[in-house]
Amino acid sequence: MKKNISLVITICFFLLGYNNAFCDPGEEPQHSVSSNFDIHKTDDTLVTSLTTLLLEKINTNERDAAFHRLNEQDQQVYLDVVKKVSSALIDQENSEIAIPLVNMALIKYPDSVDLRRYLATAQLASGKADQAKKTLVVAHPDITKNPEYYKLLAVVDIELRLFSDAELLYTRLLQQEPNNSDLYLGLAVAYHGQEKNTLAVYYYQQALKQAKQPWLSQAFVVQQINLMGYPLS
Repeated sequence: MKKNISLVITICFFLLGYNNAFCDPGEEPQHSVSSNFDIHKTDDTLVTSLTTLLLEKINTNERDAAFHRLNEQDQQVYLDVVKKVSSALIDQENSEIAIPLVNMALIKYPDSVDLRRYLATAQLASGKADQAKKTLVVAHPDITKNPEYYKLLAVVDIELRLFSDAELLYTRLLQQEPNNSDLYLGLAVAYHGQEKNTLAVYYYQQALKQAKQPWLSQAFVVQQINLMGYPLS
């Protein structure tokens, strides 16, 4: 059971998009390095330039100058850069470097729900699910306006084997997104973790019905249903 749940956790984490969750649709993470640090006219170009600068300098003795440059910017540019840099670091499996970066930003903007989500994502990717839980439960944003916040919290709950908590969150999220196959999968995992196998199979099957093809988790979900001895309906 523990092995199966661990596999599902991995699938959930990547299915829900937390490896590249913070890139805009169609946008590639910023990995390229450039020595052009001129301030450009548009905020988008400035954000890209500063993102590149921080990714290049964050592990060098020039990082203080890069952070000074970041701190000179207005709130929106500052937050956009921190989000893009932390997203790229997580994608590069450098979550441990992302954590102090986002922590620093949270000190500056403690009411930012997005920053709190980015920090928890980095903590979870670093294997610190308990810290991610503490980071997320401090704030209580509106679930209708911040569904991604609670999707992440549900994944954290599953990682911590708090399956009943995850069940409640996935149930609420499905009220908002009733056709989301990933949420059905999450709810199935929550029931599976509580050994409520009949409900688990039902929601595994719902996940299959709602899934767009091809679906990363399809073969695994079918395997779980078959292992529990339930025919596909």
